[in-house]
Amino acid sequence: MIQKLCFTILINLTFLIQFSNAQVIIELDQEKTYQTIDGWGAIANPLASGAIRDTLLPHIDSLIHLAINEVGITRLKISLPAGAEDSVDYFQKIIDNEITYDDYKLTRYNIVNDNDDPFTADPSGFQMNQTKYVFEKEILPFKQLVENNNDDFYLNLVFVNFENSHPEPSDFNHADDPEEYAEFINYTWQFLDNEYGFTPDGLEVILEPDNTACENYFQRNLPPVIEALGNRFEMNGYEPEIMVPSTLSLTNVKSYFNEVEKNPDALKYVDVIVYHRYGGNNDTLAQAEIVELAEKHNLKTAMLEYDKNGDVEELHYDLKHNNVVAWTKYALMFKSDEKFAYVYVDENSGPEPKYGICKQTKYLRQYFKYIRPGALRFEVSTSDPEIDPVAFKNKDGKEVIVVKAEKGEEINIIGLEAGNYGIKYTLGNYHWGGVDPKEYDIELDDQTISEGDELRFNLPDQGVATIYQKSDLVSINNKSNNKLNIYPNPATEKINIEIDERINKVEIYDNLGNIVLISYKYENIDISTLSSGVYYVKINNTIKSKFIKK
Repeated sequence: MIQKLCFTILINLTFLIQFSNAQVIIELDQEKTYQTIDGWGAIANPLASGAIRDTLLPHIDSLIHLAINEVGITRLKISLPAGAEDSVDYFQKIIDNEITYDDYKLTRYNIVNDNDDPFTADPSGFQMNQTKYVFEKEILPFKQLVENNNDDFYLNLVFVNFENSHPEPSDFNHADDPEEYAEFINYTWQFLDNEYGFTPDGLEVILEPDNTACENYFQRNLPPVIEALGNRFEMNGYEPEIMVPSTLSLTNVKSYFNEVEKNPDALKYVDVIVYHRYGGNNDTLAQAEIVELAEKHNLKTAMLEYDKNGDVEELHYDLKHNNVVAWTKYALMFKSDEKFAYVYVDENSGPEPKYGICKQTKYLRQYFKYIRPGALRFEVSTSDPEIDPVAFKNKDGKEVIVVKAEKGEEINIIGLEAGNYGIKYTLGNYHWGGVDPKEYDIELDDQTISEGDELRFNLPDQGVATIYQKSDLVSINNKSNNKLNIYPNPATEKINIEIDERINKVEIYDNLGNIVLISYKYENIDISTLSSGVYYVKINNTIKSKFIKK
């Protein structure tokens, strides 16, 4: 009896020890790749409200700096209201205090056609002052800072016509005359080109055609509008990405896009399938259909609006399952910590204004700041679905793994490249209803791993963790090896190696860690059969340097 009891205790102790040492295994597979990230977006404030202008504009530089350098935003969306085609400049009347903001809201979608000829634009019939104002206060300083950071700035213009929100909708509507629509958008492009020397990188053809405020843009209206616009842009040498259908609900994407499919002369101009998340978030079939449409026509996907409800749950799903290349929550900035904005200023916090990152953004930042434009997503698996990772390789070759965790856990990552890695996390409830970052931007000690090593760390509680490569072992090893020289670099046919040690074997690896060439000499190594790209050189079983094959 005593022996049986002791045996039972021993078994239970063994189980407890094994359980306490249990780890979640995350394993990388860089051979299977998906989408390339274009950037992380925000909506520029239209600056029509005097209260918003008075609060934000004195702090605009600090807020833009915070959004770009701390959050990681690289894209902006600017709205073009349909009522900019009018003989009266109502926005200027706001600036001059001739009308109130409420008066302006009654005019912004009121359209007065410039003339009856859609191929001859009358400049007096298009009011561009609001666009200029937003460009000069927000777009231009934002663009400059993004490019100063050596990132690619992306400007997305969206045409908005919520005409049914007005008590008296206009008699004229662009949806009924595709050539008039093309004239208006083309005029805007020419205006911006002449004024600033650049034009938007993308165009959302119509904002939320399934919105009840926008009822004239039925599925059947969209293809002829796209066709007329594409032809007009082609005629004038403009090539922005054309984005459709930008539906309010992602469940309506397929019905709108199916109409576009029926018109090859419209379909040929489409580049990105865009949706918003105000409906159908739990409809996995509708989301799978979006991906199927994109794959069928070799198009990108993007989620470009979900105001206060846009949180890590949606971002993570959109990246992992919907293959989005861009993701936008809502407002770039606001005058308080709101769920729909990224950054804010609080002028009532004391003698000095307080600048901050909004609560929800603190979790989104774990993705935005580290996964940069040009990053390529690759396959990653997990042993526990509650510890859910996505994996990317930035265009500089450095890896980033972001883990969305519903609980605290010991995490073990297998398959990382050799190098030095940083680990940061934000803990707390990341679901939009009760978002609460209890511990923000916590930094663990760096870990340096060799090829084949595992990276392990403890995530104490629910939250989002980011594992990001700071340097590879090439740069680490070269700190103690200043006499290495690979030439020519870049090279096309052959390379030579000079190093202050005896060379027994040279191994050349590609970016995925595959050996592509072995040499037992160090002069005139033939690389002519290698594809263009970056290659790593291992000498005597130690990674020493890298070179570029042109």
